[in-house]
Amino acid sequence: MSSNEDSAAAASRGLLGLPLVLVREIFELVYNNGSPGIALSELRLTSRVCRRECERLMVRSLNLSDTESFWKKTSLRSRGLLKRLQDPNDELAEHVRELWLGPFDNNDYFANEVLRYEADGMSIPYSIWFKTMDRASGEAIRSPVISEPQEGFVDGKNVLCEALKKMASRKRAENNSNPGASAPSSQHEVTTETAWLGLAPSLLSSIQQLLRDPDSIAQGSDFGAVLWDNEGYVSPVLGRAIRNMTNLCSVTWNTNFLFPRDVLRILQQNHPSVHINVHQPMPALSNAFHMDCTLLSSPQLHSADIYVYGTPHTRDDFQKSYSEYRLVKNCLARGNSIKRLTLKCDGTYNWGWPTRLADGSALIRWNRITEGPMNFDWQESDRFPALKEFTLPLRGLYLSKDHCDMWVRCMDWSHLVHLDVGRFTPQRLFVALTGRVSQLQKLRFGYWPKWAYRAVPECESLSLIKPFLDSISALQDLSFSCHDIRLHPLPIFEAQQHSLRRLKIEENYQGFYDSKAIEEEGVLLRLLENFPGLTSAEFAICSPPFEAEWDAHLTPRQKLGLMLDKRMTAV
Repeated sequence: MSSNEDSAAAASRGLLGLPLVLVREIFELVYNNGSPGIALSELRLTSRVCRRECERLMVRSLNLSDTESFWKKTSLRSRGLLKRLQDPNDELAEHVRELWLGPFDNNDYFANEVLRYEADGMSIPYSIWFKTMDRASGEAIRSPVISEPQEGFVDGKNVLCEALKKMASRKRAENNSNPGASAPSSQHEVTTETAWLGLAPSLLSSIQQLLRDPDSIAQGSDFGAVLWDNEGYVSPVLGRAIRNMTNLCSVTWNTNFLFPRDVLRILQQNHPSVHINVHQPMPALSNAFHMDCTLLSSPQLHSADIYVYGTPHTRDDFQKSYSEYRLVKNCLARGNSIKRLTLKCDGTYNWGWPTRLADGSALIRWNRITEGPMNFDWQESDRFPALKEFTLPLRGLYLSKDHCDMWVRCMDWSHLVHLDVGRFTPQRLFVALTGRVSQLQKLRFGYWPKWAYRAVPECESLSLIKPFLDSISALQDLSFSCHDIRLHPLPIFEAQQHSLRRLKIEENYQGFYDSKAIEEEGVLLRLLENFPGLTSAEFAICSPPFEAEWDAHLTPRQKLGLMLDKRMTAV
């Protein structure tokens, strides 16, 4: 046993003589510090009452991921955590308040853990299909490649290789039976309805590797999307477990699997008040499945952090772009429940095979993507949920005056407390929002007129947005990006002089300026004098940055001294 485990064992023995209320406080302290596995490694030494109480505390906020320490170290694994959660006679599931799924370093992990607990030596059926396009009819053809029951642990790469071998063998047989037919095309086609539902990164990288290899068995085949039907065995397990979680308050979905439909129905029927939070952890190929419109339209969706497909238009033609912004808007408006929204745009220039085609002909979900200016296309009849937090990097979005005026009419901004528009100053949007975001407490924007993308009309002078800033009297946290902090006067932030508590300023030329020269010019001192109520600040104008936290009652010179001392120790 390691020294840490020895300490944990000794601590567990000491718990025997403590009142239960103290056991709870001690356990919560250890659990919140990220050591639940160590804390529970010797629970067998404690009393049954103490052990049950610790288990209750452990699953109150339950995170199922391949990196969570308790999943690998505690006795609950050997006793079958998933089996216990599915057992209606086991009270463990009743203690779960928050359920977190993911992130997974390997997205096969959760499905395979389900297999470990559910299979128990039996065969688990799963299938793989490939899709091709019938060139004569233009219809997609889905042909089964593997549908026989497979034993035990699913090795994604081996399964894929076997699938490709069978596909190539079938192609060769077809060619031999029809010698006069033209040679197979080397062009890898993707149909308009392709789907990579929940494919793990290991499978996707294997696909790319096999298709790039000139000696690969996959060469010369029309290869469409592979669909791995993992929902068939993941969904029932989650469904039974969630049905037993009678006190569940929230579910956070932090994986690249699609949210199982059966699980969504169970949440709607058994837990209508549960909040659903969705975070899509990885862009590019992991995003190559259909946008989950059913989930985004759910009245239980509370927060979403997702990637939206969008291709940047040309600099001179704003009409020639393709995006999913309108689709996202319509889905979220139907649910009318979301409070926190983060949208990240990903286009063909960031996507790997098979979407990296210049003409976009292989674009996944092509039939659901609209052509036109890359924006939400607000209409008079649209009504969007009142958000509390909104993060929307604006690069590439086309924000005309009419669009911004319609936007502020279609959405209630009065509850917004956090707005992040990236490193840009959307002049027209800020002008339209003047007087409408009085509750705003946290704001991030920037000023880059010389490097502005034409879709985001930049301010020729920051004074143009001063009325917008003057209308925000509750602002406490400000992040501002610019190309030279010394060129921008501070009076535009006059309304925030006394309310601001946290300030971050970034420059594009980090490491370029001489930090000593900046100190001598008094730039930092002027910033601190301008905002006397600051309790923390970060000035990323060189590397390492100037940053510190202080008590608000310190003078600007005292704050500067602490900041310089901290930076000196970091150099």
